[in-house]
Amino acid sequence: MQEFVRTALSRYLTTQHVPSPEEVGIPADHPLMRRKDIVFVTIYRNGEVIASSGRVAVKKSSSAVELVENALLCLKDPRIAEFLGDPTLLDAVRIRVDIIPTEKRKIISTLSEIDPNVHGLILISEQHEALGVVLPGMSRLASTPEELFFLVAKKAGLDSQSLSEEEYILYTIETEVSADPE
Repeated sequence: MQEFVRTALSRYLTTQHVPSPEEVGIPADHPLMRRKDIVFVTIYRNGEVIASSGRVAVKKSSSAVELVENALLCLKDPRIAEFLGDPTLLDAVRIRVDIIPTEKRKIISTLSEIDPNVHGLILISEQHEALGVVLPGMSRLASTPEELFFLVAKKAGLDSQSLSEEEYILYTIETEVSADPE
């Protein structure tokens, strides 16, 4: 899947045209063309995240369209600025694609339901107009459910210690990962 992301980015940077899934090489019979799952794209350089994009709900007609759109949305991330003028620099980055099937996203009521070795988290707080996402395996900083909750709250711009359970919805997520070798 990361090859589709790389092609989408390269084509857009070269032509300023938003490519279709077929134009980036996704065959019509590819499972991504039939699925409607959440897609996250993360781009690394020298082990550091330089861009990421994804949604917590599917908005497009297929996972393939979500993949291409989220790849291009990575270009809006200010951390990727040095790559905007030279598509050949894309060979120097590592790309990770996370697919979150609907059945692998579950609302939880207690932190004890979190396994930091398996789960990522989505935190949504309408009251605070905040959203945070930590993908599975993305943070080596969290070895307990409480540490993972702290990270997702921090990404949402919230203080995990002052949040009451009524102020947010918390989902565990599991993803299907496709990534360039480290």
